[in-house]
Order: sequence, then C-alpha cells, then structure tokens
Amino acid sequence: MHFYTVILIYGNTYGSWYQKWFPETTILYGISTSIIYQYAVSYGNSFIKIDSPSNIQAQKSSKNSIYVSWNEVNNVAGYKLYRSTNINGTFEHIATLTDNYYDDINLQTIKYYYKVRTYQYGYEDFSIDGVLSNAILCDLTPIKNIQNVTVNAIKERQYTGKAQTPDIIVKDGSTTLTRGVDYSVSYKNNINVGLATVTITGKNRYAGVKTANFKIILNKVKNLRTQKANKKQIKIVWDKDSQATGYEIYRYDSSSNKYKLIKTIVSNGTIDYTDKNLKNKVKYKYKVRAYKNSGNQKLYGEYSTILITSVKEKYNLCMKRYKKANEKEKKYLKKGLNAELSMFQAIYKARMVWEKEMNYVYKVAISHNSKTVKKKLEKEQKKWKKSYDKKLNKTNAAWSNSMNREVRVCEESLRLLKKRTSAIIKKYL
Repeated sequence: MHFYTVILIYGNTYGSWYQKWFPETTILYGISTSIIYQYAVSYGNSFIKIDSPSNIQAQKSSKNSIYVSWNEVNNVAGYKLYRSTNINGTFEHIATLTDNYYDDINLQTIKYYYKVRTYQYGYEDFSIDGVLSNAILCDLTPIKNIQNVTVNAIKERQYTGKAQTPDIIVKDGSTTLTRGVDYSVSYKNNINVGLATVTITGKNRYAGVKTANFKIILNKVKNLRTQKANKKQIKIVWDKDSQATGYEIYRYDSSSNKYKLIKTIVSNGTIDYTDKNLKNKVKYKYKVRAYKNSGNQKLYGEYSTILITSVKEKYNLCMKRYKKANEKEKKYLKKGLNAELSMFQAIYKARMVWEKEMNYVYKVAISHNSKTVKKKLEKEQKKWKKSYDKKLNKTNAAWSNSMNREVRVCEESLRLLKKRTSAIIKKYL
C-alpha cells in the first residue's frame, strides 16, 4: 500500500519541503524533535535519529594544527565539520567525514571555533543533515608570560581595620586584560598598616605569576589641640592611633617659610608634647603625623589639621587678677548693703580697685606688645579717656539735683573702668 503525504525533514540539504511516496517499509532518518519523527510514529515507519554529536573537543596538536574529536554516533552516514574565526561569524564547511575526528593543519596562530553535525542518506538518496552542535574553541594564540604585562600603580590606602582589595588594571601593551579570563588576583597582608601584596596569576593565554604592592597607611592625626600655654611653654595633645609606632611634631619656621621637624616620639602611647622657651604673644603653628616602622621603611599618615596657638602667660596672669578684683568688688558692695559701709564708700572702694587694675593691665599690655601695637593702644587709650570723662560729666549732670549724685557718678566710673580692663586683656594680651 502506498500513500501520498507532505512531510518536513529538518535540515535537508535540498530544502525544507518534500513531497514523496513512502512505503510502510521505508526507514526514515531525522531529528527526534522534528515533524518527520511524528510522521514515522503515526504511520508506522521505522525512525532513526540524526542528533548532533556530543563531547566535542578541539585541542592544539602543534603550533599550527588542531585535533578535533567527538563521540561516535550510531546509524549515521558520517559527519560534517565547520570552522570559523569568529563565534558570531559564518562557519565554513571544511570536511565531510566518516571518522569521528579530524586533524586541522596549516593554521594561523589565532582563535578557531568548530561545529559538527551528522548526516544520513534518506529515501532516494537525498541527504539529511543533523542539527549543528554548539561551537567549541581552540586558541592557537601563543601563551604569554604574565610577568611581561604592566600593572597600574596602586594608590595608597588608609587603614580601616578591614581587608583592602583595590581594583587593578593589567595591560598587555595597549590591550587591557580581563580579570577572571586572562588572570586571577589574590591579596596578602592587606588589613593592617604596612606593605600589602597583590598576586596576579595568568590564565588561559597567560601563564606565570606577577606581584604588585600597595601601602596601607595610617590615618590623619585627629583632634590636635592646645592643653596649656603659659610660662613660655605650649603643651599640645592629640588622639592616639593604635596602628602607629610613633609621631612626628612639626612647627612652622617663619624664616624659611617651612615646617620643621622639632620632635620624633617613638611610642604610640605618648600623645602630648611640650614646646619650651617660647615668646609671649607670638603665634605658633604646629602639625603632627603618625608613622609606622615596616621593615626598612617608615610609613606615614596624613598631617593633622594645623594648630595655631600662642603663649598667653600675661593674659592668664591678668585674668587671675581680674577675677580677684571682681571678688573684691562684690565684697565691698556686700558691706554697703549690710550697712558696714555707706553705699558711697562701698562703691568708691570698688571703683578704686578697678582703676588700679585697669592701670596695671594697660602697663602690661604696653610692655608686652610691639611698637606698632603699643602706639595703637596708646591712641586708643586717649580716645577712651575722653569718652570716659564725657560719660561721667553726663551722669553728674543727670543727677545734679539728687542726693545720690556722687553714688551714681561713682557707679558709672566703676562700670566703665571694669569694661575697659576686660577689653584691654582680650584685645592686647
């Protein structure tokens, strides 16, 4: 019995559609996922699968040749081998074979990609091709020594207490290599302050090992401040750095316009320094940085923020006197309130305390400042005296008809003297 039907044979070399007579005894060949397989099942024909080969391998057999092999497939006429130099390019048919291997010779030293398919002769000798396999790569590019590549300079990293894994750029000439493809990376000694190591190990077309280094440095010294500034000395302090070996203290030298090292501290637990034999009222600038001994090297942290300070010995002295004068004033005024003295006597005595104090502070300021500042202070004092007299005259006139006139004038004089004393201390000492 014969019948007429239309079937689709996947991958047939003469086209996709065929119109044929198939006796029931005809053995059909095709892909197990194709329509022809369904036809065979439906009409009772024998069916032989033409699937793509498995376990395809392409291995370098010499400098210019590649040995391609795959698992043998039963019940096929043979195999067709295809080659390309680009995985996304056109694959050229290079061989029709009955063996499951092929030695591809006289090649260039570049990358090659291979695909394989089976084929079989079907009814009336038309050729049925199987599905192409996935591409397999073999690279004839010569293997290079990873030691000949260049690695970018890795910037210093500040200590964080955690592992530091900076990105690196590896180049072979102008070509940037790909991490994970051309090389792998590992890190060593990359937590604490010191010299960390990056190990670059070649992969695939690169072989060997190359190392690079980067420094993990100390942090910037924090909270530099003045603790004391008197008796021609300045004591500075800062926060401890647990990673440091010690600290270096620098002071600005106006004659050279540079900071000069004045002290090296060799213990990380010593976090203060006293600078001696200094001049009063002169501004001094300091900065501090931590260091750590690492082998034969000294690794430095960033400089602290600059501290500007000065010896204020006379300022401190005058402020102590100011406080004592304030206490005397309160003592006299209390006696006035308790009727131990008349209010006029009490205020007058307090006024005399501040007149004495202002004159003392004025003389100290004159003797401990430069000529330019001295002239400025003298001029300012004359101007203040005129203002002082004017205000007292105004107060006297305002209370001229009152029995409390003398008390009010004395009160105003006390207030003005006390205010002027404070102003001289703050501005000139």
